[in-house]
Amino acid sequence: MAKSIVKEHEEEFSRISAEITVLCGKLKHSSTIETTEDHCKELDSLILDADETLEQLELESHNLESGKEKLTARLTSYRIELDRLRGVFRSCRREAEERSARIQLLNSDGTNIGGGGGDNDFVDIKETDGLLSEASDMIQSSDNKLDDGRRLLRETEDIGATVLSDLHNQRETIERSRARLRDVESGLGQSHAVINRMMFRARQNILLLYVVGGVICVAFLIAIYYLVM
Repeated sequence: MAKSIVKEHEEEFSRISAEITVLCGKLKHSSTIETTEDHCKELDSLILDADETLEQLELESHNLESGKEKLTARLTSYRIELDRLRGVFRSCRREAEERSARIQLLNSDGTNIGGGGGDNDFVDIKETDGLLSEASDMIQSSDNKLDDGRRLLRETEDIGATVLSDLHNQRETIERSRARLRDVESGLGQSHAVINRMMFRARQNILLLYVVGGVICVAFLIAIYYLVM
């Protein structure tokens, strides 16, 4: 369940990012203050939606049982991409505001921009072509950055897998060392028990030797006594 929600949030972020990219292209070629303000409002709303989507994605990551590290790495790349889009938005807004200010200044000076209707259509076509070309370039740039992020993510995953494999091998080595230590301790305990039994038997033999020697001495003394008598 959590994985499907995460996937939906990621798809939503990709959709919003694409809309921001296209709208930034439109904003860059805005020719009126009203159009610029409308595009800016839309972009502010989209960026806020993208930020909220990433926050929801981060909350859902806590409910994942597996793959949390991979999602954290993707979240980092998403935030970097959103910061980049914010920078593009600021640049396009500044350029649109400067363009609108120049057009307004020319209009206030009585300059007739475009002449007849045919010239206006030609200007509109040129601006539309430029807008589409700019949007295409920005989308391509975004795709390239996403590809770089995915490649970095794959490299991070490979490094993580290698580290986990090394840790697993080290754990197995430590477990084998502990098993050998337990075997050595067991062998030392058995050796200690054998030595204790040998020392006990040696004391028994010494005591028996004293007893036998005492009996022999008593018997010898008795034999001398009867001989003398």
